[in-house]
Amino acid sequence: MIAETAANLRRRQKWAVCFLLLLAIGEFSFRGPVRAFHQSNFNDFISPFIQTNVWLSGEDPYDPQVFARFWPPEAKPPDFVRRESRDGSLPARRGIPSPYPPTAFPLLTPFALLHWFVAIRLWILATLAAFGIVVYNLIVLAKIQPADRKTIFVVIAALMLAPFHTVIAVSNIVLVVYALGFLAVMRTEQQRYISSGFFLAAAIGLKPTAALCFLIYCAFRRRGAWRVVPPTLAGCFVLFSLADGRMLVAGAHWVGSYLLNTHRMFAAGAINDYDSANPARFDLLNLQLAFFPLFRSRLGANVFAWLVACMGFGCWISSLRQRMLKTDELLNLAILATITLLPFYHRFTDGCILLPAVVWSIRELGRSRTFIARAILALAVPFLVPGAAALQSFVSSNARIGILAQNWWWQSFIAPYQVWLILAISVLLLFAQQGTSNSAA
Repeated sequence: MIAETAANLRRRQKWAVCFLLLLAIGEFSFRGPVRAFHQSNFNDFISPFIQTNVWLSGEDPYDPQVFARFWPPEAKPPDFVRRESRDGSLPARRGIPSPYPPTAFPLLTPFALLHWFVAIRLWILATLAAFGIVVYNLIVLAKIQPADRKTIFVVIAALMLAPFHTVIAVSNIVLVVYALGFLAVMRTEQQRYISSGFFLAAAIGLKPTAALCFLIYCAFRRRGAWRVVPPTLAGCFVLFSLADGRMLVAGAHWVGSYLLNTHRMFAAGAINDYDSANPARFDLLNLQLAFFPLFRSRLGANVFAWLVACMGFGCWISSLRQRMLKTDELLNLAILATITLLPFYHRFTDGCILLPAVVWSIRELGRSRTFIARAILALAVPFLVPGAAALQSFVSSNARIGILAQNWWWQSFIAPYQVWLILAISVLLLFAQQGTSNSAA
């Protein structure tokens, strides 16, 4: 009787997990690729696509007026593009032309040579492939067996994380960067430093701030891992030589416009600004967003954000140097992934990099660090929904809450709650690493 009851319970649990997996697949499909295919006229990929075409033509890819002129006619350019490109406000208001480094253009050339609607569909498929690469490599790094039930929970968690939905829906480039980074990590674990360096160079060439955690991991992870640095530098040099060489031959002067655009995008009230002049700032994930209302100073916000990040990195490197008897690759990567989110400009789409922390926590359930794992999973639950956007919508529709939202404590602790969650997750991960170091010692 007891055995029959246990079998029925296991059967129900199995069906519950299958049902949850189907729900996760449905949510992921609808909020990710389905939305992406319906937003093919204007998304995050159109800017690097156009800029690569401008670069191929030998003109300045960071000039707003040139950028507007190369807009693919089949993509139905919005009315604001030509108007704001003429008055110079396009970078500040829309963040385009995007400040991706010129090293991205040689890498994106295969897409730029295609018709826009062909290119964007292939890019969406590339982001879906990148999602699969990220999840698969994390399962391998976690050393979870395919038959283990935790594997299906990792897949469900990845499918349900809202940053993945958003990054695919808007066709952002960062998910491909993360996939390249994970490939570099796995090649480093296999001591294939040359191929790892080339993957790192490609990731850095597309978006350096998103690739930083992978570079630090690969360079510091194990004795001799510094050998990944020369091929990485060589790959970056080749990409930059191709990018800059093309513009030198054509006589295009891009440095001035690149710096001007970057300044405009991060100026007071601009789209990437973290102070109160920017109404869209709560989509950011960097610590400056939470610190600025406290200090009312850009200098203070930046200093404390970098101080916190450097303290976290110092704790990580200190524990790593204690020569642990057993190292935890996934934990090290999860720590670096969360810490490098804190001092740099990052948006909600970049929150995909929280997945290593989630996977580590799932793996640790039922082990010695179960309490920390459960706490991290609880802190990650709010990232299952685009909460910052929903909160701002609620504030704008409720006059009484809107008045409360003007207070400094709301601006610093309530609205940027995602920033504090990331900081708390990084602290818990560092505690877990310190505990591992102590037990090894």
